[in-house]
Amino acid sequence: VNEIVAAASHETRGSGGGDHSVQPHAGGVASPNQPYLVTPALQAKSADGLYHPKHIQAQAFLSAFAGFLNPVWFATLLEGCREEASASAVLRLMVLMLQASSTFEATFRESGEFGPFAMSIPRFSTCASIVISLLSQHFGVPILHIHSLSTLDPVNLCEVFDSEFEREGENTPLPQTVDPSNGIFALIAECAGRNMQLISRDDELRDKAVLANRAILYLVSHRHETSEAFRQHCSSITFLEPFVQSL
Repeated sequence: VNEIVAAASHETRGSGGGDHSVQPHAGGVASPNQPYLVTPALQAKSADGLYHPKHIQAQAFLSAFAGFLNPVWFATLLEGCREEASASAVLRLMVLMLQASSTFEATFRESGEFGPFAMSIPRFSTCASIVISLLSQHFGVPILHIHSLSTLDPVNLCEVFDSEFEREGENTPLPQTVDPSNGIFALIAECAGRNMQLISRDDELRDKAVLANRAILYLVSHRHETSEAFRQHCSSITFLEPFVQSL
């Protein structure tokens, strides 16, 4: 997947620019500040509407890995994670697979979606990169577009997501699930619920829990104010059931 970005980046610079701008990115790709391109280059399409050859290679690569990098594999690996860096890397790879491989997405839905992760991911509910990965999937924002943030500052988080919403408009797909208790927002609500419990502590973890919940609620409230599509989503059982259960 990183090869798509690198190949498209070299091609754009070699052709004298065009409509695609290159921006620095430190969101956990191959190396910090590796350039990434705005849509439509990130969709791996050239000016004539054809897919870049690297895109086809990457899709074949993802399809091959989707055979054994399945939801059970990810759930098992996350169960054994004991520190944030490993858990963050595993979750980021899983979200990338969900967003980039239709084969993996179909298998993921058949395996209970996010339900099997309810006992593992919330253990890292104060980790900025994990929360951002969850929010990326929830709001339908490609994870390769999202900048890395060392802390969950509410204003910075909104700015990062707003830049993507402005680019995509109201076309950003919202999450759909057969069972609200297994959806992505149910997992986010589980993390928020754990943070509520941590607030009773008197240490650094308490401060991180407060900051994480404040950032999550700030972004959700911000989208509720600015997006009619999200306001409608907030009245659905997919959103309301896990939100009420968490409260």
